[in-house]
Amino acid sequence: MAQNMPLTETYWVLTHVKGENIPKSYITPYVVFGNDGRYSGNLGCNSFFGNYTYRKDRIKMEFEGATKKLCQNMKIEKLFMQGLHAEFKKYEIRKDTLFLKDAEGEVLRFIGKKELKPQTSEPPRE
Repeated sequence: MAQNMPLTETYWVLTHVKGENIPKSYITPYVVFGNDGRYSGNLGCNSFFGNYTYRKDRIKMEFEGATKKLCQNMKIEKLFMQGLHAEFKKYEIRKDTLFLKDAEGEVLRFIGKKELKPQTSEPPRE
């Protein structure tokens, strides 16, 4: 039986916002929860960061900020940012999938990765 991936030190790659698949992006949107109570990641263009606490199945995230680059496609970025501003009450990990939930249910869903491939900030030019 496969074990659940740990919340901390895992690259959680965004797959769903409010139950809907997100489209593929040149830059992978993700979040990493550090052992120091801080989280950081990429929205699909801009980097973001904040603080968090968790205990058992409860999680509280305090968004602190993000860079402000303008990129070609900001759709995923906007969806992820809206999700990050939800008032999370619970988290659940099922094997390699992380669910962040508010009082009404699932807000964000991620797939866990041990590492991410290096990425550039813009798609290749034709």
